[in-house]
Amino acid sequence: MTMVPVLIDLAQKLSKDKKVLDGLSMDRTSASYKMTYGLKRTFHTQTLQSIREQPFSLNIDQATSNNKKVLSVLVGYFSKTEGWVVVEHLAALELENCKTNTIFEALCDLFELNQIPWTNLVSILMDSCAVMRGSKNGLERRIREEKAPNLLDIDGDVCQHIHNGTKKLCAPFDSWVEDLFSAICTDHKYCVDLCDSLAEVCNLLGIEITAPEHFLSHHWLSAYNLAVSTLRMWCAYQVFYYAFIDKAFKADYWPVVNGVFNLEIVSLFVIYIIKCKQNIFKMTI
Repeated sequence: MTMVPVLIDLAQKLSKDKKVLDGLSMDRTSASYKMTYGLKRTFHTQTLQSIREQPFSLNIDQATSNNKKVLSVLVGYFSKTEGWVVVEHLAALELENCKTNTIFEALCDLFELNQIPWTNLVSILMDSCAVMRGSKNGLERRIREEKAPNLLDIDGDVCQHIHNGTKKLCAPFDSWVEDLFSAICTDHKYCVDLCDSLAEVCNLLGIEITAPEHFLSHHWLSAYNLAVSTLRMWCAYQVFYYAFIDKAFKADYWPVVNGVFNLEIVSLFVIYIIKCKQNIFKMTI
């Protein structure tokens, strides 16, 4: 990624040279060949040369791509050319499974194939799951015992710690807020009429509508992102769902809706239209 500004500058200069552009082939095969055996090979060679000569850190994480288990390996080191620490892509290793032994063997093969000395490895950033950081059979412990005894303990992924802390903090609330997000998403995901009706209310209230998103329980920022989006449309949701409240409870919630109607941006004409549409919503949906 550190070469992106240089490549952009090169592309801007080449765009002014018509002779160069006329002789430059960018069809799929040619472009792929140049990227794979040209730029990619050059960058990869430079990265390997750097980490063979000086200390470096790894950032690894497993993921699934096209039903295949892949281990992404990033490397961070101090670049003498740039004058600061750079993070570059080292490899994407396809795995049979995500067990400790499989990941350990894949990393050993990577180091051996590229002649990378384990003595230069300073630390590894990984998530806090048992496979990676288990006290008995974790990947970090095995690397420290068999390959890099001086490996620093930099703890696990900060984001995962925040996720675990957030989950613990919200546990006493019985997922009230998260369930609200999921319920709103389900309402509008499977019913086009509800989406259209909500869009009409948002339009009348001058609120930009965005489709309700699904809450991701494993993503600690998901609750925050959905809360921001939901609060922005909160007035529209209050007016919209008031139409579906049982008559016996409408009086209890009327002050809430009336508070929306008393906003300066809401005219009497808009209030009249919304009240008419509330009756239509309940009859047609």
